Amino acid sequence: MSSSLTAASEKLDTNSRTTNKISSNLGIQLTATGRISHQLGKAVTELNRTSRTTNAVLGETVDRVDSLDVYLELLVDPWAMKDSTGAGILSSNSQRMLEEDKKRTIDLSDDETAAPILRQLVAHYNDVRRSVFSNWSAGIHFYTDKDEDDHQSSGWLDLSGLFPDMLTIQQGDSGVTEFFIAGFSDEVHNFDDTHRGYKALVCFVKYSIPPNRYIGIRKFTDLNGAEWKVSLVSDGNLLKFSGARLSVGGAFGGPGIEMSEADVKSEEKGVYEGEKKIPADHFKQRSGG
Repeated sequence: MSSSLTAASEKLDTNSRTTNKISSNLGIQLTATGRISHQLGKAVTELNRTSRTTNAVLGETVDRVDSLDVYLELLVDPWAMKDSTGAGILSSNSQRMLEEDKKRTIDLSDDETAAPILRQLVAHYNDVRRSVFSNWSAGIHFYTDKDEDDHQSSGWLDLSGLFPDMLTIQQGDSGVTEFFIAGFSDEVHNFDDTHRGYKALVCFVKYSIPPNRYIGIRKFTDLNGAEWKVSLVSDGNLLKFSGARLSVGGAFGGPGIEMSEADVKSEEKGVYEGEKKIPADHFKQRSGG
């Protein structure tokens, strides 16, 4: 019995040592597993951060302002169109048609009726453009909540007529990128005592603005809630500012907002101020329609 008990005791000692080793190995494995779990947690956190950054970048890529275009609508005295020598460009037939429209025997607001005059003006496109840009300056402002107390950081563009040669030069995709001769106005406009009772020539100037000129306006949704202002000073005998359209990422059909004639005020001849509050929900996320 003594011999059997001794053998059993030795067996128990061996099993105990084996159990201790197994326990120790399990402890080591648990520690390693804990470290792996911690590293996996850090990896998950980093992946989440990367995912958020990627989503933000993708969101800005999808909804960013690729182009910020302002179309200024101008009413121009057709009699003021001159060539490079200063001579009027309207033919005697065009002048006769203006007089007939004044007498209401024809209607130049109908493009088909006005076609002969419009063809002549398009044929003298550069002269018309030079005449329109001869003496005026305009400013385009965007005030956002971010720069409410610091208007120096808001958007300001000077389309100064003091440098007409520079004004008409397109620089890449920015600056005055297009000039349109649209037709004649529906109503009569009096520019001076000599030219009263005539319809105006309607022209559009497209000014393209690089988005990075605006602090905090990277996506078109950043324009929501902004105060959009346009000021124009001109020779009141030449043209009038009658409205504007703000377009983001496209031509007239793109997402935008109108500044109508009702939004434009003139306290004195030749000085115009247009103001429009962009609704807080006007520009939507593209992904959401």
